[in-house]
Amino acid sequence: MSTVINEEMSSAIFNAQLNDNQCGYMLKNGINTVDKQRGLTERNSLIRKANRIFIPQNNELRNYLLKRFHDNSGHLGREKTINLLSRYFYWNNIFDDANEYVRSYIDCRRKNHQINYHMNYWNH
Repeated sequence: MSTVINEEMSSAIFNAQLNDNQCGYMLKNGINTVDKQRGLTERNSLIRKANRIFIPQNNELRNYLLKRFHDNSGHLGREKTINLLSRYFYWNNIFDDANEYVRSYIDCRRKNHQINYHMNYWNH
């Protein structure tokens, strides 16, 4: 995971968690028993859920991660982007956010349209 999550990303996630009310409280005071039962832990100064780094409600950070794991990984498509993201991160609606991001990405829509056009052309 260290090759996927660099120091800059780790620092951005830590700052987002620290600025989030719930995550910030846990980082400062520890994780209580109820949160531990919900699968929350802390490792390397980052809150995790089910061993995946928890991303708080921070649209800038989420968009950064979506861009990094979709755009910078060769426009993998919806399923591969979701699988890659959810391997390392957890946030509420991660699947919906990744699906919407890929769906709304103009280059991917254009590429999918061209593929569908060519497939329809050759199938007639």
